[in-house]
Amino acid sequence: NVVTEALVWVIAKSGIPSQQQTTRLANLLMLLSHVRHASNKGMEHLLSMKCKNVVPVYDLLLEMLNAHTLRG
Repeated sequence: NVVTEALVWVIAKSGIPSQQQTTRLANLLMLLSHVRHASNKGMEHLLSMKCKNVVPVYDLLLEMLNAHTLRG
């Protein structure tokens, strides 16, 4: 898995002892399912808003991108 390989690479570069690297990798991998769940819920919410014509999705996505750009 590309995500797992990327996590292993970043954790290895962090310089922490290998015992802690293993623990950190396990914790991060357990969080991935929660991140995926939150992402799916967000997509469901956007689809629901689009179907109800609450807010045009295009406008909503532009607002989200602008907010992300201002924070970054």
